[in-house]
Amino acid sequence: TRLARIQTRVSGWVTKLYVDFVGQRVKKSDPLLELYSPDLLTTQQEYLIARGRGQVGGTGGLDNLADAPLRRLALSGVAPEEISELQRTGRPRDTLLLRSPIEGRVLERNVFEGSYVEPATELYKIADLSVVWLQAKIYEFELPHIEIDQPVAVTIQSEPNKPFQGRVTFVEPVVQEATRTVKVRVEIDNPQELLKPGMYADLKIEHDMGEGLLIPESAVLRTGERAICFRSLPGGRFEPVEVKLSGRFGDRFEVLSGLSEGDKIVVSAGVLIDSESRLKSTPSG
Repeated sequence: TRLARIQTRVSGWVTKLYVDFVGQRVKKSDPLLELYSPDLLTTQQEYLIARGRGQVGGTGGLDNLADAPLRRLALSGVAPEEISELQRTGRPRDTLLLRSPIEGRVLERNVFEGSYVEPATELYKIADLSVVWLQAKIYEFELPHIEIDQPVAVTIQSEPNKPFQGRVTFVEPVVQEATRTVKVRVEIDNPQELLKPGMYADLKIEHDMGEGLLIPESAVLRTGERAICFRSLPGGRFEPVEVKLSGRFGDRFEVLSGLSEGDKIVVSAGVLIDSESRLKSTPSG
């Protein structure tokens, strides 16, 4: 919504460039370039001829003939003040002055002085960087904890100790199949333009998760279809327990079933215990 793609509505030759490098800052209505268009000059002359005939003949019908060229000038992108000047002075302008519709930075420039351009040619891309979007990737299991207008703290590598405040404005309705993630859009105020398009950033979203049972990631042994923990029993024995896991919090998982608060479990060497149990079960099998 803060990006402008600058194109002309008439064909012609660029006679002068006012903005000639990427990164240049422009204000709204600043001149970008001047374009010489024979069609534009012809339309102005048609208006002056029609107006002159109307004044001499004094007929309202001929006066109305001047409205059509004026409308074509407006539809061609001629500014209202330039049309007013044509009506006041009666002198046609040789070139069309193209102005910036927004304030911002020039991100792309695809035009040179003396080049021929057409309406399909994108001349400039200008962006207002005072507000930027962060496209974040949220894992599928984290989606229940994401809400619109949720506050977000964002950090970048160049300013690690300066978090930027933003808010969630959109959650994409589809899941990326390869990564099992969903894109979430975060809108951030950027008055000093410290956030640059193309940067990588980390975001932190705080959400009240309530109460639950957590175990260390190292305590979970994944078999592909199941998640196994080893519960400690009296006498130095261990019991494999299938657990159902929910969300991940740093290096810990939430346990929905299989364990209870106060259970003692193995948090390291779980692979060795599993391997030993398999070896002992082989002869009995």
